[in-house]
Amino acid sequence: MKLIDTHLTIQDLKNIYHSDIYQKMLKDFNTHSAYKLSQEENSDNSFNNIQRRYLILNVSFDEVRSNLQKWHKRIVRYAILTTAFFSKKPDDLPDGEFPEGEESGEENKSEVIEELGVSRTWLLDKFCEFYLLETGDKDRLLDFLKTSRMPGAKKYQRDITKLYNQIKES
Repeated sequence: MKLIDTHLTIQDLKNIYHSDIYQKMLKDFNTHSAYKLSQEENSDNSFNNIQRRYLILNVSFDEVRSNLQKWHKRIVRYAILTTAFFSKKPDDLPDGEFPEGEESGEENKSEVIEELGVSRTWLLDKFCEFYLLETGDKDRLLDFLKTSRMPGAKKYQRDITKLYNQIKES
């Protein structure tokens, strides 16, 4: 994989977040999902965390922007499916499968907080997964999930691939 010359900045992510297409995606998610978006404003820390995932994803601002336009309906459907699937599933995933030396400590155990709703930046995060599913690069997807410290990365990859295939087939 060739590293791109220009990575997304936090300002780029904020521009995408405030764009008409992203706001339409949020509205569509809120309209069609049983799980509502949080009304909390996103902090710079939210964008910092997402920027780290985009650095791992290694895509340009233009590529993200054009693919959001092209795939926006499918990304929203993917986000709705994954939210419903993982909210009904018991949290039996171990907090493991991290790269060696980067295992999760006791202070980083998974927690589900339902009172706040789904973060409004969450679709930026779902785009990363969707992008790698759409490109069909299973090895890169698994590496991305592990590098971004996804608990139970292999099982999560199998689950999201099945959900993605439902969208692809419809």
